[in-house]
Amino acid sequence: MAKAILALIFVFALLMAGCAGVPQEKYDALNSACTEGKAALQQNLDAQKARANSAEEKLSECTGARELQENMLRSKEAQIETLNANSDLLAEAKVKTDGIAQLDLLISYYNDAYGPGKIINNARLNRIETQVNLIGDDALPSKWQAVRDCYSIENCNSAKEAFSSYVNLKIAGLEKEAVKIIAGS
Repeated sequence: MAKAILALIFVFALLMAGCAGVPQEKYDALNSACTEGKAALQQNLDAQKARANSAEEKLSECTGARELQENMLRSKEAQIETLNANSDLLAEAKVKTDGIAQLDLLISYYNDAYGPGKIINNARLNRIETQVNLIGDDALPSKWQAVRDCYSIENCNSAKEAFSSYVNLKIAGLEKEAVKIIAGS
């Protein structure tokens, strides 16, 4: 645009230098055309500047909005990390409490079979056997087998005590671990 203005001025200057005898009307017409062209070019330049300023403002708004969104995203990612950590802890605690529930069920079956006034039968023994196998503890089957294979009152009382003590200690240990996990979260 500035080049166009310079070109018009240069043409005007050439006409003025080469045509000293140009009539005033032609001079005025050329001057008017030049002034109008210059005004049109200035108006075009102003419009271009206004569009550029508007685009810069929109870019600034978008940049601010993008930064805000990035900050929100970082905040949400931090929240997700915290929730994942808590979720992992709760899953671990659930494993412990599920283990406690299985051991509690085993004790319930055991008391149903060996409690006061109970008559041992195969159905009750099979429930205990199934629960022992379901729990999957390495030492538990041998403790249960000692109860099943006992041959005297003294031997049976000792095997029963060892079995029930072992299960109760496992329950207490799992409860302690679950509390530690939950307290740590």
